[in-house]
Amino acid sequence: MKIVNYKYFDIINFEQSIQVLVVENLLLFRSIVSSLKFQINEKVGDFILSDKDEILDLSKHAILITDIYNLESIAKQVKTKVQQNLEKNCDEDEIFTDIFIRLNELGDKLVVSSSYSLIYKQELSKMEIIKLLDFQLDYSYETEIEQLIDYIDVLKDICKIKLFIFVGLGDYMTEDELIELAKIADYKGIKILMLERNNHGIQGEYLNKRIIDKDLCVI
Repeated sequence: MKIVNYKYFDIINFEQSIQVLVVENLLLFRSIVSSLKFQINEKVGDFILSDKDEILDLSKHAILITDIYNLESIAKQVKTKVQQNLEKNCDEDEIFTDIFIRLNELGDKLVVSSSYSLIYKQELSKMEIIKLLDFQLDYSYETEIEQLIDYIDVLKDICKIKLFIFVGLGDYMTEDELIELAKIADYKGIKILMLERNNHGIQGEYLNKRIIDKDLCVI
C-alpha cells in the first residue's frame, strides 16, 4: 500500500507496517494534518492512497486519530459497526419475534395501568432490539496498546479501514511500546502512518522513518 501527496512528500510505501513521518516545520505539519482531515471528511483533496495499483477512496479507507486518550468518536463508530454486524449475521428471527411480542405485551399492560392516555412504539426493528442490549467492546484493557489494537481490528475487519493515521503518537508512547505496537501491526497486516512533530529518537526494525526538517529538506 502507498500514500502520496506531492505537495508535501514523495511516495510512502508501507513495506513495513508502521511508517513515521516527522515534520519539524510547524506550518507544514499543521497543513498536512488539516488537509488529511478535510479530505477524509469532505472527500476532496490531493492525497492519493493506493493498494496494489488500485486507487482507494481516502474517506472510506483511512482514519485520522489525533488523540489516543480521547477516542469517544472512534468508540461510537466501532459500537455502531459491531451492532450492524450483529444484525447482519444474526438469523435468530424466531427469538426476535418472541421478544417483540413480549415487549408489546408489556407496553399494553403499562398503558392500561397508567392514569394518563398513552401510546407507545409498537413496531421495533431487529436493530432497535440489538441496541437495547447495548453491545460494545469489552473495555477491560491493561494497556493503551491493547485498546488501540482492539479498535483497529474492528475498524479494519468491519469498516474496511486500510490506513490508520496517528498524530503525535510518539508523544504518548515509549520506544518499547511503539516497537510492540509495530510488531503486532506487522503480524496482523495493519498499516499505520505516524505523523510527528519531533523525532523522539524513534527507530527500530519495524519502524521506517523519514524527516522533513524546518527548512523543508527531506532527511
